[in-house]
Amino acid sequence: MPIAVVGLLQALGLVAYISLVAFFFRNAVKWFGPMDNFTAPIIMLTLLSVSVLICGFIALGYPIKLFFIQKKPKKAIKIVAFTTLFLFIFLSLIIAGVALIK
Repeated sequence: MPIAVVGLLQALGLVAYISLVAFFFRNAVKWFGPMDNFTAPIIMLTLLSVSVLICGFIALGYPIKLFFIQKKPKKAIKIVAFTTLFLFIFLSLIIAGVALIK
């Protein structure tokens, strides 16, 4: 599979996961009701930790395999660069879309 396609798919995976987390945030109070001052930070920090791990796995899992196991560092770095590029493009499109709606 071409490197750019891998980067695109990884960026799409990140946007999909981020969208799920945003959906959770948008509906959490409706689903669980108001939370006390102790529970909410624990949930938020735990979700942050899990999200960092999941996003790291999505964006870096395959490049790490390429870099360390298959000994293809240039390909791994290019995939990370393409993932970053596509993620930036998606962010720009989302911001532009929100600006147009308002």
